[in-house]
Amino acid sequence: MSSRFVRLLTCSAAFLCSGATDSSGQPAHFAQPREGAALVDPLLLPLHTKGRYIVNVDNERVKWACINWAGAYSKTAVVGGLEVQKLDGLAARISSLGFNCVRLCYSTQNHLENPLVKDEEVAANPELRGKRFMEIFDQTVTALTRHGLMVIINNHISSSGWCCNVKQDEGFWYTPKYSEEMWIESLVRMATHFRNNSLVVAYDIRNEPHDIPGRHMTWGDGNPATDWAAAATRGGNAVLAANPNVLIVVSALCFCMDLRPVKHHVVKFDVPNRLVYETHNYIEFQMATLVSNNFVSWAWMKSICINISIVLALVQLLTQYIWSRLSRPWPRKSTLLASLAGWACIVLAASAGIFFYAYNFYLAYCSFVAINYFLSYAILCVVLAVASFLLTLWAGFIGLRISTRQDCAIVPEVCPTSAECGS
Repeated sequence: MSSRFVRLLTCSAAFLCSGATDSSGQPAHFAQPREGAALVDPLLLPLHTKGRYIVNVDNERVKWACINWAGAYSKTAVVGGLEVQKLDGLAARISSLGFNCVRLCYSTQNHLENPLVKDEEVAANPELRGKRFMEIFDQTVTALTRHGLMVIINNHISSSGWCCNVKQDEGFWYTPKYSEEMWIESLVRMATHFRNNSLVVAYDIRNEPHDIPGRHMTWGDGNPATDWAAAATRGGNAVLAANPNVLIVVSALCFCMDLRPVKHHVVKFDVPNRLVYETHNYIEFQMATLVSNNFVSWAWMKSICINISIVLALVQLLTQYIWSRLSRPWPRKSTLLASLAGWACIVLAASAGIFFYAYNFYLAYCSFVAINYFLSYAILCVVLAVASFLLTLWAGFIGLRISTRQDCAIVPEVCPTSAECGS
């Protein structure tokens, strides 16, 4: 996962870990005053959700303030930084900076194959030399929990390497090389391995699901090959069967940016009150956010558009009033209608072009938004533009054949006879 994302999860957690305790029986690091996010109380486990929040056993809300620790999903098969810093020192540094949890990422390949980690990748930690992925991953979790930090284990990618690119086949929870069964097997093995460490509070079962070339991801349609909501349910239930006391974090569609499908289809697990939704805020991919962050807010633009419409309407009424007071003849109704419909056709055609451009732009990585929003708006604008064009033709050509006394006074040549003009 890219380091650029801003996590929008609002969650809570608690921990239980070994180590020195104070006179109250709590871990010493928990009792010590600190700046930043509060560490969680080990006596208030397990966690569950209540409404939009995650709460402890006393239904008190606790927030996550997490750092994302990359590396264990890459070809190095180990978290970054161990070549220059001691593992325990890095864990202590994370806590001293005010964080209270770590999103610890791994790849399905590294977990299932458990490769030997090169000595140069852990050069500053000689005790880790000659060890394999899972041994170092386990010691990383132990170091983090020893300092009172919660751990969210994240299945980041299938094949070890970097992510995330719309042209990769890693957008789904499975790939041609690593099946859904292997993905679930990895999650279950992780949940089983760490079920006695209650500070491992959650499993983020897949990072940033998204479309891949030739296949669009869906939500709630029941297609086993594309329905991420259904796959998340299967994966989450498997983890909860191994450890019912953890939280299951489900990423939104479109690189974890769009949760709107949840309004129509929610994820439900066999164990209630364990679901946490996750979104990432990639500002560079959100044109609407770019406008509001760099120029003006959408609320301001809405207000301005309403005010401009009111002013233009008043100007139009005033112009009509002055025209009538000057006893000037009115344009034919068909002419006014043709003009209005013509301008509407131009505006609607331009809007359709913009929506079709947005549709093609979003289709590369977010077909849900492209199809359900931009394509729908584009089709609507096309239909209205065609209707306006036909109305323009009718008013401009067929409407010329309609004769009225007012039409004769303004445009006498439309009247077949001079008698009709005077009638």
